[in-house]
Amino acid sequence: MALSNPFLIVLLGLSSCMGVKASCARPDCNENVPSDAPTYYQLADPENCHKFYYCYDDDDADKLYDITDTSFWCQDHGAVFSQEDQRCGNYTCVESCSGACTPYECKSDSLQTKRSDPFDCSIYYTCSDGEAVQCEGDKPFFDGDQCQEDESKCCHCKPYCRQEDMFKNVLDPVDCKSYYFCVKDHDFPAFQATCPSGNFNPFTRKCDDAFPCIPACSNVVGCDGCIDIFTCEQYGNWPKCPQRCDPHYYHCRNEDLGHVVQESACPSPSVYNPDTGKCVTEGECAYDPPSQC
Repeated sequence: MALSNPFLIVLLGLSSCMGVKASCARPDCNENVPSDAPTYYQLADPENCHKFYYCYDDDDADKLYDITDTSFWCQDHGAVFSQEDQRCGNYTCVESCSGACTPYECKSDSLQTKRSDPFDCSIYYTCSDGEAVQCEGDKPFFDGDQCQEDESKCCHCKPYCRQEDMFKNVLDPVDCKSYYFCVKDHDFPAFQATCPSGNFNPFTRKCDDAFPCIPACSNVVGCDGCIDIFTCEQYGNWPKCPQRCDPHYYHCRNEDLGHVVQESACPSPSVYNPDTGKCVTEGECAYDPPSQC
């Protein structure tokens, strides 16, 4: 049964929302309040050194600061905001976190210089001339800002809303049964829903019992270092977390090839060693913890 009412879709998306977490946590106005406790102050945007938030106290009773919904550009877009001096100027650009995924298309009204490839994490494009750049060597993955070594920071295979997708459904590139509802263009949407039956048809933008399951991306490593939706491409056992000691793995039979399979688990307290493909004790699987969502 297809879902056609956009308001119903939004409600369903909110109730079952998994969301796409941004690379940077939203700044907290109450973490490092200035010593003089002003009525308002400015807080650096951790994703863009040319922008800042306003923190304001509109209720003397609770003594807590609220934050504006969006950050604001410096009047001179090339200037850098200084948290210490509370102003924009000729400062060194230091962002407290990196890898904020750039849109899949270049926006003419922004300072965006690169765009991510929607399906290949090893490639990005320069906005000035559209040239494709390949990440290589010990830094093979593009995180929206630069080539680096952590695959979990990849921008590819995330759902995306183009301008023409406003207030419409778009596919989930890693799950053919799910889709997202767009409320903002040039953005990675957060309102997810799942078809009650069948698969999502990106051409009609509705659930379709007759449409085949063809995920745009498969076996994507998430921000926790694990693969949550696994499509069998070869026979055998495959780690759920390619660079992490985790009890879970995927088992693929010949009849599973091309299909999504559920995870299996090692007997407790064993973990699956992604190098040997065996269940071992934690002491026999030496991996550093991955970056977290």
